Amino acid sequence: MGNTIWFRVEDPGSPLNDEDDRSALEREAERLDRLAAQLGVTAPSAFFDCSELATEFAEALNPLDPDWFEAGEGIATAAALIGALDPTRDAELLEDLRAWRAFLGAAAAAGQRFNLLVVP
Repeated sequence: MGNTIWFRVEDPGSPLNDEDDRSALEREAERLDRLAAQLGVTAPSAFFDCSELATEFAEALNPLDPDWFEAGEGIATAAALIGALDPTRDAELLEDLRAWRAFLGAAAAAGQRFNLLVVP
């Protein structure tokens, strides 16, 4: 079983935090990163927070402080990728990207920074 992605904002108590299974984003990360480079937007993996993975797999490591990102930068990436993917072939991936785009819009409206938590 692979990893999944959870959408998070900086406020841990925010109702915007989303723990739905977004495995397609993690599974297709390399492909999405290549496409993002072609489109001239930030790679989705640049927004990944791997602190949970570090905790899970390297007990000796000190806990990592997560990086947080402005929602607008993520919106540009999500919108570009949504526009470039094939709706027939990439239905599951597009569903996750659309959910991410909606989350980012809400995060921007709330003035919250975000990251994509990679969860084992």
